[in-house]
Amino acid sequence: MSVHRHGDDAPAATGEAAAFVARIDARRVDELLGFLVRRTGRAEVAADLTAETFAAALLAQRSYRPQSGPAEAWLQGIALEQLAAARARGAVERTARRRLGMGRIELTAADAARIEALGRARAASLWADRGPPPAATDFARRLRTQLREAAAEAELRGAPARNVPAGRRVAVAAIVAVLLAVIATIVSSVSDTGTARSAPGPRVVANVTLADGVGRTAQVAFGSVWVSATNDAAVLRVDPRTRRVIARIPVGTDVNIGAGAGAVWAVPRRPTVRRARLIRIDPRTNRVVARIPMPSPGARYPLGGAAVVAAGARVWVVGALGLVAVDPRTDRPVRQVVLGGGYLVVGSVLRGGELWIGRSDGSITRFDAVTGRRRGRLPWIAATGVVAANREGIVDLGRRTVGLVEPRGGRAIWRRALGTQLNDADVVDGRVLVEGVEGSRSRDSLWELDPKTGTVIGALTVPGFSITALVRVGREAWLLTADGHAIVVDP
Repeated sequence: MSVHRHGDDAPAATGEAAAFVARIDARRVDELLGFLVRRTGRAEVAADLTAETFAAALLAQRSYRPQSGPAEAWLQGIALEQLAAARARGAVERTARRRLGMGRIELTAADAARIEALGRARAASLWADRGPPPAATDFARRLRTQLREAAAEAELRGAPARNVPAGRRVAVAAIVAVLLAVIATIVSSVSDTGTARSAPGPRVVANVTLADGVGRTAQVAFGSVWVSATNDAAVLRVDPRTRRVIARIPVGTDVNIGAGAGAVWAVPRRPTVRRARLIRIDPRTNRVVARIPMPSPGARYPLGGAAVVAAGARVWVVGALGLVAVDPRTDRPVRQVVLGGGYLVVGSVLRGGELWIGRSDGSITRFDAVTGRRRGRLPWIAATGVVAANREGIVDLGRRTVGLVEPRGGRAIWRRALGTQLNDADVVDGRVLVEGVEGSRSRDSLWELDPKTGTVIGALTVPGFSITALVRVGREAWLLTADGHAIVVDP
């Protein structure tokens, strides 16, 4: 259900429309415009989405719950919902603006140019208050005027905003008062997100904005966390202590990341018409030092969607139907391994001197991590073929279950049913963390399990949308989101 459809029957209260409009300053409008134009590529669409987002937020104050996460995530969620709906319908919705009696704001040439420039600028931390506000665009002024007039008109009439159904008895002034409190809590990094959780168990200790979008892989190496900024075609180097981006390395595409053999490695996540290139980044200089042409073993198409696993004298690029070994001393491919059959690779893990490859039929094949020689399959079938190594065994993640399996014989030490769709798992600070969906909730859940018994120790509702990866960073777990956040969890 869309965010802006919630909020019926809010209690009446008093509030100042002018104060609400004052909170929507040029900075907040421009940051949302930049956030959306980088996703749409069109100034007019970004402007329509921005106006609809603020109108929907005004009407939906009842849907915000502080205990469910920071206000920042709530407001970004509204913007992302509007964007998803626009892509599905082929047009931006005007539901919230119609209910408030707001017309469409036509862009001037100056506004369009400014919005396009916002899209070309480096991504800012959305909603962060830093420095004096910029000069307001004409679009920002007109948007604030429309919101002020809509709220003031409803306040004068002592009734809901125009076009609101008769059954909805909510004065827009009341919405304004509550939304003022919501906006006042907006920050780009928080130490206490108010996340709903059971105790004991995992707790969120920070929620930081890294970029407009973050990819599905990350690596911890050379004292840093390396992530892919999908909308900026860059690899970000993040200090795990301060959780700040300390380097931004342009790579020209959305990538998957690996690390080892003295370097950080990146490979395009999506196939292209050109031959894929393995990108080598020197962590001493934060520069790309090599782009290595890669064959595509077992497929006619250029390599894409691959993972990178470094094993000392070899760097393995694991594609959907095969593997390529690269010699890091020469930056050249030295071996190809075609897996055969029709089952795609769904996971890989380095365990000791072996590279284990999981496929969609649940099989796991062992390879020598240096020579690439096959050492046979494990004598058991994994739930999905995705495996995570643990000292006690292998964490085997299924669609609705997670288990700990003895690696050689396949004996299940324990197996636990969780949620309705599990997405990722890892062992962090001696505990098994599992991320996934619970029922019809709009936000994902994170469960913490005892690695010896599988007993659920605790759980929390993740204060973010579209979780893309769960990454072990020292004694913390970082949950990366599609809208560019790192949600830091202490087990």
